[in-house]
Amino acid sequence: MNKRGFTLIELLAVIVIIGLVLVIAIPTSFNAYKQTKLKAEESFISRLSESIDSYVSLNTIDNNISFGIIEGTFQKPEESTTVTVSEGTISFNDIFRANIIDKSDFVNPNTKIKCDINSAIKVYKDSDFSYCHKVTKESTLYSCLSDDYKLKHIDDEYIIDTCVWTILKEGE
Repeated sequence: MNKRGFTLIELLAVIVIIGLVLVIAIPTSFNAYKQTKLKAEESFISRLSESIDSYVSLNTIDNNISFGIIEGTFQKPEESTTVTVSEGTISFNDIFRANIIDKSDFVNPNTKIKCDINSAIKVYKDSDFSYCHKVTKESTLYSCLSDDYKLKHIDDEYIIDTCVWTILKEGE
């Protein structure tokens, strides 16, 4: 039986191999963790958008949302017709009072920050009675989003935008 133990070179080789594994594993693990948190936040925004859709679907039938005509010409993608668009404003507080969502749904899973339920939501209706909604970056909802989410969506004009038509001429 050999009682010599490990040589210095063998120990250094093991330390170098462990170091290389750590150099590769730690950034990869950190990036995967960061991406998971970002996906949770995107899912959070998606759930809020779905709750807006539910509220709009339930309340446009009863005319609980008042709409005013927006000046401008709008066009749907891949269509040559223009539409007249009306705009109304609701808040997440309205959706909460309608029992569509709970206050716990306003906690960002990434930042653990409670979002303001008074965030303004612009709801649009076109002349074909198609509805969509937008939440701007000026909304108080933006303050509860993580910096990583904001950086990923830095070029987006809105936090939530489900509208399909584009403005051709504004203010005419």
